[in-house]
Amino acid sequence: MKLKKLDLDQHFVFKTQSAGGIDTRNELYLNMGDHYMTTIHIFDIPEEFSDFWLTGITEIPGVTTTVDTVNNTKADFVDNIAEAITELTVQLDHAKNIADSDEIQNEIDPLRSLSLALRKDGEVIRQTYIRVYCYAATRDQLERKVNEVVKQIRKMSFKASVFLGEGMEEYQAMFLPAGEQRYLKNAREGIPLSGEVLGLSFAHNQTSLNDPFGSYFGYTQTGGTVYWDQFLVDKQRTYYNLFLSGDLGSGKSTQLKKIIWERAIRSDLVRIFDRSGEFRDTVHALGGKVVSLDGRDGTINLLQVYPSVTVGDSNEVDPVGSYKAHLKDLSVKYRLFNHDASGQEAQYFATQCDGLYRQLGLLGDSIGLTQKPFITERDANDYPTLSQLIDFVDQKRQNRTDDMEKKLLDHIYVTLNNLRKTYGELFDVHSTLPDYDGELVVSYDLSALADSYPEEVQDLQIYNALISSYNVCMKQGRIEKKAFDDGERSLEDIHHFLLVVDECHTLLNTNKAYVADLFVRIMSEDRKAFGAICLATQRLERMFPSGDNAQDRDTVSAINALRQIYTLCQYKIVLKHDATTIGTEKNPRILRQLLGDILSPSEFLQIPKFDKGEAMFLLGSEKLHMHFQVTKQELAIFKGGA
Repeated sequence: MKLKKLDLDQHFVFKTQSAGGIDTRNELYLNMGDHYMTTIHIFDIPEEFSDFWLTGITEIPGVTTTVDTVNNTKADFVDNIAEAITELTVQLDHAKNIADSDEIQNEIDPLRSLSLALRKDGEVIRQTYIRVYCYAATRDQLERKVNEVVKQIRKMSFKASVFLGEGMEEYQAMFLPAGEQRYLKNAREGIPLSGEVLGLSFAHNQTSLNDPFGSYFGYTQTGGTVYWDQFLVDKQRTYYNLFLSGDLGSGKSTQLKKIIWERAIRSDLVRIFDRSGEFRDTVHALGGKVVSLDGRDGTINLLQVYPSVTVGDSNEVDPVGSYKAHLKDLSVKYRLFNHDASGQEAQYFATQCDGLYRQLGLLGDSIGLTQKPFITERDANDYPTLSQLIDFVDQKRQNRTDDMEKKLLDHIYVTLNNLRKTYGELFDVHSTLPDYDGELVVSYDLSALADSYPEEVQDLQIYNALISSYNVCMKQGRIEKKAFDDGERSLEDIHHFLLVVDECHTLLNTNKAYVADLFVRIMSEDRKAFGAICLATQRLERMFPSGDNAQDRDTVSAINALRQIYTLCQYKIVLKHDATTIGTEKNPRILRQLLGDILSPSEFLQIPKFDKGEAMFLLGSEKLHMHFQVTKQELAIFKGGA
């Protein structure tokens, strides 16, 4: 097999490589270019252990302490302990006085307990390596620091020393697990400690997240770091969607911008739906495009058909599936503009659209859509406009004799005519808005749209733009999947896409539950194209009403669809929420209802007391109580919402 030459970004390597090198010639320390370093190795420990007996070592200020452990499967500790007990018993029989006898007996008792634990209780012995790394700007400062640290260690009844001539191996051990350290030139046996003794050494309640390709997002309550990669795949985390919620002032916008920033600097495709225009500065800083949906930057034809569905798990476009999904979307678009329309009327509207496509010859045969180019591959000007649809409906209603059909057609005609007369500049047009498939970051600014148009027009335009954006994302996803399937690109080198919908409760709620189907479809399909959707809201109550008093079928179905969206999110970030959003164990409100037993009662009680940026971060079966951290430079870029 011929090896492929990898492209090397020499400028990137030059900017990120370590500078200064390492000089190992001195047997006491390493010269790191701009500082000196040495390693103090602890080789013996106290004979008696109290709770948290190792905390004094791990809390020494101004140093880095590592504690590595590994099971020693080669040593037969049961036989070794038995031999030791036998030898001590012989010594006990020949003890000269009571004091010697008591001392020997004190050694025998813990060995017997340990032997019993190893044989019957599943106890294990772990080889333990404890190292303290000291740094200083000069050699004199380093020597003084080492002397001070060694004194502190010895006061705690530990024995420690700098192993001369082993500085490089000790430095390498910092980056190796204990099991791999045996391959170092200075490999030696560690301190044998039982699991019980190690359990007493320090508080083992530390939480952290260290994804191999993760970016730094903050720290946990126990001081652990959070390096998160949204697109990591393992046995527990198999998809990538994110739900972010928090009250006003909880830090929601800042965390959302940090997530966007982190994906954009990886060259991932990012599309943002921005209700208030607050992402504008962040997008400009990333060199992205801010697009207004009020028509000034282009229009979107609501009758254009996009290739939104693939065949199974492949990267092949399914034109039949895409067309069926489009017809379903058309019924949703109709109800977005006409909130009073019934499901039957919306479905009949989609049927009329299907009739128009067939009349114009865009479908080919009626079974397989075999005519090429497929309806999903046409030029923008090939698709009908709203006026053509109105003429088609008008002709149909004049020829209908069935009262029910004529009534439906009359309603549809009036609705479409009103849409054309009032907002024809937005909807009675071919698509002229570029798809921006060459832009990594695009934000659809909805603020101007909100200022000039009513809610139903906003919703319809957002829905159109969402479908258009998803098409661009899936187009990239199909390319990436083919490269991955063909072995041309590894999972680590894949370019992902992220769709961000801020203030999603304005579009996803029980009054517009029919919109949920599109999101369910996107969230179910995006994983196959290495993509994710991020939903953010500060109004959980509007998005997820309790449903306690819901009786009609449509409302119950709507609530279930919205909750399905929540379950399709692998990641959930819960920032500060008011107590009324949480409720009590006896009277649970929406947050308790959504999370169930994932959080404990005490964790629910903490949420209303969270500081800005403090959150419960749920990653499938894991959960982290953490603080999102942003730098001053990031805050300067993010601006509003910080």
